[in-house]
Parts: sequence; structure tokens; C-alpha cells
Amino acid sequence: MKTSIPAISRRHLVVLLILAITLPALVLAGEAQDWTQWGGPNRNFRAPAADIAERWPAEGPRRLWSRELGDGYSTILVEGDRLYTMYRAGDQEAVICLDAGTGETIWEQRYDHDPHENHITQFGIGPRATPLISGDRIYTIGVAGLMHSIDKANGEILWSQDLWGEDFGGNRLPHGYASSPVEYGNTVIVLVGAPDKSIVALDKKDGSVVWRSLSFANSYSTPEILEVAGQEQLITFMAKELIGVDPSNGELLWRYPLENQFEQNINPPTLVDGKYLFLSSLQAGSRGLELTRGEDGKTQVEELWSTRKIQFYHVTSVADGDYVYGTSGARSPAFMSAINVKTGEIPWRRRGFAKANTVYADGRVIVLDEDGKLYLTTATPEGMTIHSEAEILNRVAWTAPTIVGKTMYIRDKVNIMALDLGAAASRAADGAAPETGSEVATAVVEAAKEATEAAAKSTEAALAPVTVAADIAAEDSNEPEAIKILRKADAATRAVRGVRYQVTSKPSGAATNFAAPAEGEALMVGWTGSAPENFRASVKTNRPGTDEVIEITAGGNGDLYFLIDHQTKKAYVDMDPNVIGTTGRALRNVRMLEFIHPTPFSDEINADRAELMGTQEIEGVECYEIEVTYAGGQGQSTWFFSTEDFLPRRRVRIFSGPQGEGAIEITISDLVVDPETEPAAFEFELPEGYERIDDFAP
Repeated sequence: MKTSIPAISRRHLVVLLILAITLPALVLAGEAQDWTQWGGPNRNFRAPAADIAERWPAEGPRRLWSRELGDGYSTILVEGDRLYTMYRAGDQEAVICLDAGTGETIWEQRYDHDPHENHITQFGIGPRATPLISGDRIYTIGVAGLMHSIDKANGEILWSQDLWGEDFGGNRLPHGYASSPVEYGNTVIVLVGAPDKSIVALDKKDGSVVWRSLSFANSYSTPEILEVAGQEQLITFMAKELIGVDPSNGELLWRYPLENQFEQNINPPTLVDGKYLFLSSLQAGSRGLELTRGEDGKTQVEELWSTRKIQFYHVTSVADGDYVYGTSGARSPAFMSAINVKTGEIPWRRRGFAKANTVYADGRVIVLDEDGKLYLTTATPEGMTIHSEAEILNRVAWTAPTIVGKTMYIRDKVNIMALDLGAAASRAADGAAPETGSEVATAVVEAAKEATEAAAKSTEAALAPVTVAADIAAEDSNEPEAIKILRKADAATRAVRGVRYQVTSKPSGAATNFAAPAEGEALMVGWTGSAPENFRASVKTNRPGTDEVIEITAGGNGDLYFLIDHQTKKAYVDMDPNVIGTTGRALRNVRMLEFIHPTPFSDEINADRAELMGTQEIEGVECYEIEVTYAGGQGQSTWFFSTEDFLPRRRVRIFSGPQGEGAIEITISDLVVDPETEPAAFEFELPEGYERIDDFAP
């Protein structure tokens, strides 16, 4: 069969001729400052960009290229025409150098490096830390603390140090090593977390120890070199504190305690006007510190304010003037928030975001959330304006964007891509005329590319075989019985609008370290973003960290959320669902969100393994028992679905961590589907004799 290939139009021929003239000027105009370390040129996620588009087309910024990569959260470094990052390549870890213009591999260095035996695999086993480029080398640290100095020209390993090995003995973190290295003079400074070796400075040339000091345990944050009152200080979070250190010798200059249940201090602190320091963490909330130096040269630390309403977790935030902008919350949905570094004033919080990383560029705040949604915004103390938004990546997109010039580089756990944020590209996509000579060049290049792609796509369409519709696979009689049941459970649960049920939650093994037993009643109706639209739950549980039995009631209607502690007779009220604090953590294990989730069992259907183990009676209901091993090392669950209505009646989620294995079993009884409810069921009403507190529960 003959296939006709479309001819290139006269317009496109002219474009191709002009391209040879305009391309050199276009390349020169695209020169921009490099991004060679965590956080960019100044480690503060402020990109040296200009002429960013005022809005994007519906599909988002123009995609320059995209390719598969692999598991990992390391950010992308840019130097000249090369990109550098890290990922998991099968059974090995990899450092890769790519062509910035095409995404093609220039070199790749793979080496054996397994995660620690107690690594929590639920969030993947790829590298977390971002490399550092210095001179002719790139310095990398893997998921279990293996550090390399690599020739950036060809990928040759020049020296190595094992920060979690016998010589250094760093504290092994359940989510992997995540602290990026920082350069200071002729040294590379790394966080280790061992006795007398909390922080270590290594010689850049040979990796020998220049100095080592202190005995604080490490967490997941990255150190910064900041100038405080004329003195350079290395400021970093550790597991239970924020510290300031002399980067020349490791001497401790000051310490400020900040603790949370999980010893996870991550969000990098922000310094304003050389002395006002903003810090934020899970559970503990946010603080404003003033750092000054006395006549004796010693740093004095004064706490100016504190609040639990802003909790930046494993996200980046950006400062502009006296304000910091970022998403607050340990889980999605999160709040995009603004907070004054000097006063603690919170002028606004905005719903509708998942946890997200932010980068400041050309007066805009670029937001990439963990679900892969990209936002173009303007943030001021008066509020946030969203100019454009688009679905770009897949969940989980936890890597902060890199922006150099008008190009943004982003990745999720599978793909890496380059996007054109320039105003000219946006106008061309909308069909508007370019405004300047450089924009003409850009539009010319884009038109040529469109012509070539159009021809290629037409040819591919003519040659492509006819494919079977994807939904026919759902009816494949050869599918395993477990998958057939999961599909029926998915369909049955999608039809549910709301539920009321009795519930018990029982942690066992290592899970008792972070979850408490609970029993009670839950009511959920509707879904918004990534949480119930309306919910209310009353449970009996243990106060965190004690054997005291307490009764709590919590709920919300999308506008206001609350937790009522019936033992202390205090009611905590806020617009943020995280108002439940640590006190209400048991509530998270009594809400079986699959009942109202828009895609309840897609992860189970696409799991690495799903096996029907037989049937079992759960609270008087005959149920199918299905064991699931999730894709990408996301752990295991056992589900129990009714043999009659296919709705879930029990879930056992298995956890693996540094303290061993554990599980949380959630059992449902007295299930009522789509119960009749009134709006008042989800509204807050202060019980008589109780105190209302407009803040988060402890």
C-alpha cells in the first residue's frame, strides 16, 4: 500500500530559509545564568529569568522535549548546554548528563547502591539529594549516603565516601538520605548526623576530611550559607533543632530547638534583611527569629512569633520582600499561604492546591504540585492571582522545578521534560503575532517544528495499525480473578456519593509507633480535590504518646474544620483541615477514603501483584480476600470486598520501616450507602461549657 507524505507548504519553506539567518541570534539571546546547586544560583529558588509569559495555552507551556528517566527526586542542574541529575536505574543508582536542548544522554554513570534495609519503600527507592557542580566536577550523594566526586565531562568517578558507612556512621533515615551538599571555599560540606560528625567538610579534590563537628542527628534538610550581621554562617535544620555553624571550622554558633513527632525538619529556612529568619516544619508550625551579634561577636537568637497555622513540609517556599509564599500542610489538600517573616501575620490562605514546590521567576510564582499540576501565578501580600494552570506531570511530582532563562526543567518519578515559559512561545501558541525581533526568531523556529511534526504525525497515522480500545481489556475473560473483582469493586465504589459506618482501627507491630487504636463512627459525603467535601467522625482513641483514653469529634464542610477534645473541653477551629493536629491523628485511620474517591482502586488494578486468597466473613459479611503488592515499591495491602455489593469492608495496610514491620487494620461495619444528611451535620457547634480556640490542636 502506498502512503502519501504531506508536502511542506510554501510558508513553511520560507520559515526554514529564514531559520538559518535567525538561529544564531536566537541562541545568543537565550544565554542565562546556570543552576548548579540545590535552589539555584543563590539557593533560594529565585530564578534569574525574564520575559516569562503572562499566561499559557490550556495545555500548558510549549513542550521542548520529554523522555523517560526513572525513580528519584533529585532536582535538575543546568550548566551551559548540559543537564545533570540522578535516578534509579533498575538495581543500580545512576548519575546522568543530558543535552539541555534535546534531552539526549551524553553520559551516564551507574553503580551499585541499594537503599538501607529499613528504607520505607512506599515512596520509592530513588535518590533524593541534588548534586552540586563545582569547577570540573559534580558531587553526588545517593539514597543510602554514598557520595561521589565525578568528572562532569565524562562521568568518571574520582573519589567516594560512604556517609552511612563504618567510617562516618551517619544516622540512617527511613526515607533515605536527602540533604544536598554545599560548597564553601575548597570544601564540600555534608550533613552526616553521627556523634562528633554531625557535619563534615571534605576536601573537594580528594575527599579527605577537613573538619568534622557536633553530635546532632540529621534529618532531610539541606544546609545554606547565609550572611548574618556580616558573618557567614552555615544554617541548617537537624532532626530536633535549627543550628548556625561557622563553615570554616564547624564551630557551633547557636541552636534553636524545633521538634516534631517524626524528626522531619525539611523546608529550608529563609533569611530576610540579614537578620530575620523564617523557619517552618511539620506539626511544630512556623517561627520568626531575629539573629543579632553582640559586642563579643556571638550570635543572639530571639523568637519574635510562632504559629501552628503554617506548616511547610517537604516543599520549597519563596520569599519576596518581607513575605514568604508556599503550601502549608502535611497532606493534600494543602493551602497556598503567605506569611510575614518579621511579624508572623498571615494575610491570606487559599484552598485548592495539593502540596507543591514553588519557584520565583520574573515577578511570577511558578507552582508545581505533587499531582503534576503546574500553575503560573502572581503572589503579593494582598492575595494570589492564578493566570494559567495545566496538568503536566504524573503523581508523584515531588521534585522542585529548575528555571534557566525561559526554559523550565521538571520531572516526576518516570519522566523528565523541558518547557518553554517565554512570552513569545505563549503568544505563538495563541495565534498572536510576535512583538520583537527575537520573538520572530522564536516563532520561526516553532513554525518549522510544527510543520515537521505535522508531516511526521500524518505519516505515522497512515502507517499505524488499528488498535483495540483500552476499555475492552476490562472485559478480558483471561484476566486473573483478583483483577476482575477489583474492577467490580472500583465500579461499585465510584457510584457511591457518601457513606456512614462504624469503624475500628488497629495498629500492630511497628505501626504502633505512629498510629493509635480507634473506634467510633464516620460520615463522609462528596469529594473535592483530594479530600472529602464533608465529613464528621467521633472516635475513642489514645492521646498521642500516652495511654490516656480520649474521645474526640472532628468534622468539616469545606469552609470550616474543627476538632473537639471532650476531655479538655477545648474546640480547635480553622479553615484548614489540618486543624486536627497530632491529637486527631487517629481520625486519619478511620476515614476509608476509597468510598468517595473518584478513582478508588486504580492503584490496586495496576499493582505489581493482585491475588485472590479466598473468602472470609467480616462482621457478618462474606468477603473476597485480595492481597496487593503495589507498583514502584509502594508497599502491600490486603483488601476484603463484599461478595454481594463489592464494597470494601476491611483493609490491612502493611508498613516497613527502621523499627521493623507493622500494619494498620481498618474494619467497617453497619455500612449505609448514600445516607440522608443535612448540612448542619458537618457544621461546627461549640458545646456548652467548652472553650473555642482559633488555632490548630496540639
